[in-house]
This record gives sequence, structure tokens and C-alpha cells, in this order.
Amino acid sequence: MSFISCGSNSVLSQADCIIGFLNSMQLRKFFVSPLLLIISSPTAYAAQVAQQVETLPTLTITADAPFTEQDPYNTATLTRVPYKELIQSGKRDIAGILQGYTGVAAGSVSRGYPARLSIRGSAGALGMVTVDDIPLMGVTHNLINLAAFTSESLESMDIVRGPGAYRYANTALGGVIRLSTRDNKDTNAFFRMEGGSFDTISETAGASAAGNLGRATVTLNRDDILTGSNISDPALGNRENDGARSTMAIGRYTLYPTDNLELNGTLLYNKGHSDLDGYKYFPQLSFLGATDNTRAFASTDTWLAQQTAVLTVSPHWQSSLKLGLSQQALNVRLAIARPLGDTLYVPFEFTNRLLLANWRNQHDYEWGAGDSNRLSLHWGGAVQEETGDGSFIFNLIQRQRSSPINHQRTTSTGFAGADFTLGQWSASAGVRVNHYNDFGTHPNYYFGLGWQVLPQLKLRGTAGVGFRVPSINEMWTPMLGNAQLKPERAVSGELGLDWQPLDKLSITLTGFYTRYHNLIASLPEIPVIAPINADRVRVQGLEMAWRYAILANASLGTDYTYTDSHNEQTGHNLINTPPHSARFFGDWQASQLPVTLHLEGIYTGGWQWQTPQDTSVGVDDSFRVNLQMSYSIQQNAQVYIRGENLNNNRNPMIPTFGSPGVAVYGGIKLSLF
Repeated sequence: MSFISCGSNSVLSQADCIIGFLNSMQLRKFFVSPLLLIISSPTAYAAQVAQQVETLPTLTITADAPFTEQDPYNTATLTRVPYKELIQSGKRDIAGILQGYTGVAAGSVSRGYPARLSIRGSAGALGMVTVDDIPLMGVTHNLINLAAFTSESLESMDIVRGPGAYRYANTALGGVIRLSTRDNKDTNAFFRMEGGSFDTISETAGASAAGNLGRATVTLNRDDILTGSNISDPALGNRENDGARSTMAIGRYTLYPTDNLELNGTLLYNKGHSDLDGYKYFPQLSFLGATDNTRAFASTDTWLAQQTAVLTVSPHWQSSLKLGLSQQALNVRLAIARPLGDTLYVPFEFTNRLLLANWRNQHDYEWGAGDSNRLSLHWGGAVQEETGDGSFIFNLIQRQRSSPINHQRTTSTGFAGADFTLGQWSASAGVRVNHYNDFGTHPNYYFGLGWQVLPQLKLRGTAGVGFRVPSINEMWTPMLGNAQLKPERAVSGELGLDWQPLDKLSITLTGFYTRYHNLIASLPEIPVIAPINADRVRVQGLEMAWRYAILANASLGTDYTYTDSHNEQTGHNLINTPPHSARFFGDWQASQLPVTLHLEGIYTGGWQWQTPQDTSVGVDDSFRVNLQMSYSIQQNAQVYIRGENLNNNRNPMIPTFGSPGVAVYGGIKLSLF
């Protein structure tokens, strides 16, 4: 092995030395040349290399960009988070980025762990999050592993709330989070390394190649949280730290074999392992909570893939066929502390798999002056098969018992819809009829109307009726599932406005109301791990967001959600839907130095309820401050330091669980060319 020596002690000289070393080792050629031989030409490659500029970069503050979908067809409540904003946030994982966005309740016991996630009170283990329109499997109800998705691995994130989300084949009735994997249109490569609190080491590398015939992007990520933080509340005598590790690889390609044919595909693999704590019943709280355990763990093995062919049949007809796979294998050992003082261990394995085929046709027409009058028709069909299989073994009074698991569901679907604009008016309507081999035939349908009152002001409203069957893993995952779950039904509506009173100021305001029947929810006052049906639940509230670019190099923004969720079965609010949540943030770039700052505050309201023993159980309000400072050494090298929860707020999101304190991370990011 050979080493390179950098003689100067200055930061700039050290960076030049590192970059020179990478060039000398021909890493540029190693990452990209194979793809260039396939989809580019030597002339294009040489031109791209010649375009490199050795000057300090200029940061573009993106907050003045519209943060709601500007498609004139749109009548739904949608927040689009583009790549630049994902990177600008400075956060490592998507679960952290989601915290505070309007309508979304997201939180994790610690970095590297699955996030509890719900949208307007509704959750689900399948369909609430999609990756390139393929459903991502959840670990169990409202618990989805998003920690492995880094900011660099995504092209954009769309948060669609309310019944307008039904048009995306959504099966979670409150909304859908649509993740689009990175699809870089330029030839590039980068490497990022980060380390810090809780003995954390993270590395991310990516490369892309683009040419006239297509493009391809690959992102690799590794996280090791060696020490970790407390899952169980330290205030209850728990002292064990719990670690986690994860490896993810994502590849995406787009090809244009002919002028009227596009092929694109995605392949994702993630392997994760996390230490778990045990469960313990707290009689004084009537609550099944967390307690230290050194032997409990959870391992996940996730695959996701899609292949899509898009054919332009005629100027007014585009037809696409998407084939997809989503699979997650769990290997878990749960620990339950029993009143006698011993511990019951429940090991199990469970693999959940989804295969789907989706055929979609779209017809677009325009007439009149300009493109103010447009009509879009879409129709098609889909079929999917969901399976779950595995086994679990538990020790009960020193006896072993094993039970096999094998369940299957087939769903056939037909759908049709129309979107149009006519002058200042826009409308959307659609129906999706699903036939389940175990639950019969049921429709989901929606209708939306928009009115462009002024060039700067749009009013919109959406209403819909939804039906969702419990997923296979919500029903049959050992200990975490409930085979008695019934399908959910929802009637919902919303009214909103999108307003731009100033050139650099954008405001969106939405009021919503949803009536759920048999909502699948986690009810802590009922001491079971698995979710159950809440017969009658009402969720209503208000969402508000604004973005203001103060100067060319500074911007501010706020997201706020008020939610009133009432479970008529218990008289309590839903615990994963805080009554108030908000996110305050600002971005600033120094005018004379290549220094940028991102400051963020996240507020989550607490909740309380009275137990049958007349004691109060709940969590307090929480407010956390995050800050990142970045310094660009030169065009292709950046160092940064990020602090999370700098005010050391230790209020948990669920009673008896812990909450990480102050965390500080530092890192470097290199663009290899």
C-alpha cells in the first residue's frame, strides 16, 4: 500500500492535495467510464470535463421557489421538496427532514431507527410511502424505515395530503409521501463522510453518467451508530445505549431507444440491524412501555425494484407499463418482561412481498389561445399480489412452540380519471375500483375544484371517499400484527388557498376534515403492541406554510399544523397526531465568504389522558433547535458541522421511551469532478 504526503498545514492546500490525490488515482475514470461507454460519446465526455471551473461556488437560496405544486390541474394539497431543498436542510436522513412539515407527524426514538409516521391521523404499513411509485414496506403499522435514505439519494419528495392522494394509487387514507430516487442529468461523482455523537460514522458515495441516449445514477450509503442513545427512558432507571447500522444501494437509469419510447428502472437494496429494548407493563400507567434489554434486536433486509416502459403512441396518447417488486424480510427477537420478574423472548422471521403490474394510459388535449384550456384523461388497470410468510418461536414455561405463517392476497384494479382547466377554473375527478380476493370489491373516488381568482391567488377544494384493507404485515406479523383487523373507511374534504402577495412571499393555507370508521391505530391505553381498530375517529385541523426570500442570500419559512383528533371509542386524541406541530427555519449565505448557515426549530405539542387509575399519562411539549454551518473550500470540496437538538430537549414522543440529547456531527463532501 502506498501513501501520499501533503506538506502544507493550510486547509486550502490540504484540500488541493486531497483532490489531486483522487485525480492521480483515476477515481474519476473508475466510477464513470463504464457508463459513458454505453450512453455517451467521447466528444460529449471531453466537453463535460472542459467545463470544470476552479472558482468558489455560489449558493442559490431555494426558499423563494414555489413549494406547492404549480401544475394547473392540481387541486390537492401538495408540498414538493426538490433536491436542492433536501440538500440545503443539511440533515442526514429523510425521517429527520420530514419532521415539522405540514400534515405530517414523524419521529424516531433515535437516528438510524424506523420512524413513526402518520399523515392527518392516518398511517399504514404499505402504500403510505412510495419509491418511484412502488410501495415501500413498513416494519409494522405506522413504523417505516426511512433512516437509510440520505438526502443525496433522492431527486425529490412530494407530500400529498387529503383525498387528492387517491389518484396516486394511495392506500393510506390521509395522504402519501412520494420519494423519487436521484436521477442526475449530468455526469458527476461525489463522496461524503460524516462522524460525531453516539460514535457515529457515515459514508455516502454517488456517481452518474449522462449522454444523448440516456443516463444512470448510483448512490451508496453506510451508517454505523456504534454506541447509540437510550431507547428506554433514562429517567426510569434505564442506562443501556442502543446502536444501529445500515447499508443501502440505489441505482436508477433512463434510456431513450427511440424517439417515442422511454425505458426507466430502479433497483434498491437495504440491510439494517438495530438493538431493541424490551416491553414492560406499567400498572400505574395502564401502559405497555419500554425497558432495558441487551438481547433484543431487529434486522431488516429490503429490496425494491421497478421497470417502466413509456410509449408515445400518438401526439395525444401516452401508454406506460410498470412492473414492480417490494420486499422486506424481518428477523426479530422481542423481549417482554413478565410480572414474576423473568423475561419472555419471542424470536420470529417474517417476509412480506409485493409484486405488481400497472398499465396506464393518458390522453392530453389543448385548445384555445395559449394553453389555458386543457383536458387530460387517464385510465388503465393493475394487478398485485401480496404475500407474507415466516415462523415464530417463543419460550413459555421452558417449552418451545413453533408456528408457520403463510398468507396471500391478490388485488385487481381498474381506474379512470379526468383533469381539465378552462380559463380560471380547474377540476380533477377519478375513481379506482379494487377487488380483493379476501375483502370483496370497493371503490376509492375523489373530486377537486380550483379557481384562479387572481394571478397571485388560487382557491381549491377536494373531497373523497376512501377504503383501505389492512396490509398482510399489519395483520400477520407475529406480536406486531393483528389478524382481527377490519378495513378502514374514510370520508374527507379540504378547502385551501395558494397566495403570493409579494414576489418573494408564498403562502398556503388549508383546512381539512376527515371522518374515519375502523381506523387502524396504536392505542397505548389498551396494553397491546399490535394496532387495533378505532371504530369512530374524527380528525380536523388547519395547515399553514409560508416562504419568504428576504434578500438574494437569505430566506425564512414556517410550517404549522393544528390537528384535533378525537377517538370516540376511548375519548382520547390519537397519540401519533400531536395537536400542534411547527417548523421554523432560515437560510443565509455570507456575501464575502463561501459560508452558509441553516437554522431550524421544530416544535411538537404534547398530549395527556387520564387512566382508569385516575393518573395522568402523556408527554410534554417539545422544541428542538438544529443548526448547520458549511464552508466551501473550493468548487468541489465542502466541510460542515451540524448540531441537532442543541437545546438538549429530552422530552420523549411516547411515555417510557427515551429521547436523544445534544448531537454534533462534522463532515466533508468532495465532488470528484
